[in-house]
Amino acid sequence: MQFTVILRTVLERIPDFMVSEAVPYPDLGGPNGYVSMKASFAPAPRQKGRS
Repeated sequence: MQFTVILRTVLERIPDFMVSEAVPYPDLGGPNGYVSMKASFAPAPRQKGRS
């Protein structure tokens, strides 16, 4: 649930967020993660009340 909230917030703030390259960990025989994940987005003005 927390990841869903975080992802929703990111996509609302930067709707043009795009992952351009994702390098997975070597096969571990089960659920996996990523060694690196390059992303891009256009900068936007800071929202009032956020640091």
